[in-house]
Amino acid sequence: MTKKLKELTKWKQNYSLEEGLKETIQWFSNKENLKQYKAGIYNV
Repeated sequence: MTKKLKELTKWKQNYSLEEGLKETIQWFSNKENLKQYKAGIYNV
């Protein structure tokens, strides 16, 4: 299913799971970014 979806949409991931998690953790570690985070909208 995933392979067919990727073929049909020409979608390619930009980050590995490990890279994405690392970048997300870094983002949430920055207090300035937390001011922008809307807890009522996003569910993490």
